[in-house]
Amino acid sequence: MWLGGHDLPARRVIEAHLAGAARPSTGPLDLGLIAPSSLDEALYFANKLMPRLRPDGGLWVVTSAQDLAADLERALLDLGFLRCSDVVLNGGFTAFGFRRV
Repeated sequence: MWLGGHDLPARRVIEAHLAGAARPSTGPLDLGLIAPSSLDEALYFANKLMPRLRPDGGLWVVTSAQDLAADLERALLDLGFLRCSDVVLNGGFTAFGFRRV
């Protein structure tokens, strides 16, 4: 599992659920979590994670910006991800789930 992004309130929500999770700095990943402050930042980290994600790996983007969802879905589809799920979290955040295609 890997976590990145500069939206600090979103990161705090995520960190509260990650106690004890393995977080390797190198090697293949089953899961990537991004708490971006912008669409560009989400794409930057998704692109960075793509080579490390296992073929069945997942990517979750956590944000409070509901209007980001449609643009995020289109942009990540271009990178090779398919939107598969959304989860509402505490504090008005939503996690948008994607998987590699």
